[in-house]
Amino acid sequence: MYSIWLILWDDAIDRLGPAAGDADNVALAAEEYCWASLRFVRHHLWLDEGDHGIEEPAAPTKICDSFRDVAVRLRRYVEDVKERRRLFEHLVEFMEGVMAEYRCKMSKQAQSLDEFYSVRLKTVSVKPLLELSR
Repeated sequence: MYSIWLILWDDAIDRLGPAAGDADNVALAAEEYCWASLRFVRHHLWLDEGDHGIEEPAAPTKICDSFRDVAVRLRRYVEDVKERRRLFEHLVEFMEGVMAEYRCKMSKQAQSLDEFYSVRLKTVSVKPLLELSR
């Protein structure tokens, strides 16, 4: 369920392509989607004492909102909050990588091979998935 969520989350950004409007507004919408998603995910992973008792941040999309169900299972599977924080750090890296890839795509400028691999290693979500195998 978690791996499917990662793919669907990434696909939502891909749908914000050039047809969705001018590049600057689309890039801003994608950035806002990313940061709103991180707030939502962080809240539902219960990384800080009391996260589950405070007002829930708004989910930017239905896909992001589905993380609520994913988080219930993750909290059962990864009971240690330190391990959930590490998982969240890998999710941040994944989402930042997706955003870097998206900005490059929108700019229509080619990346160097090193830049491509640096970003690609983040966007294939290996670390968030491997974290669950600990």
